[in-house]
Amino acid sequence: ALLAALSMGGLPPFLGFLAKEEVYELVRQLSSEGVAILLISDTLEETIGLSHRVLVMRDGAVTAHFDAAPGAKPDQVDLVAAMV
Repeated sequence: ALLAALSMGGLPPFLGFLAKEEVYELVRQLSSEGVAILLISDTLEETIGLSHRVLVMRDGAVTAHFDAAPGAKPDQVDLVAAMV
């Protein structure tokens, strides 16, 4: 599944009626069932909270990779440092 800009209302039309928390719960449920989800977000809290892995890209290339399993989330400062 591909989800982009959830915090900006970027839901696909078939999910547009759901509140953001409902979408977050759906993402967690699908992930627990083994569904791969590519989340594109400009909100660090959303990215860290919903992800098991975080890749940082700059100029079309992956510049950093962080594990983000529950209980072992990366720090926002480390993510920002990888972005600049």
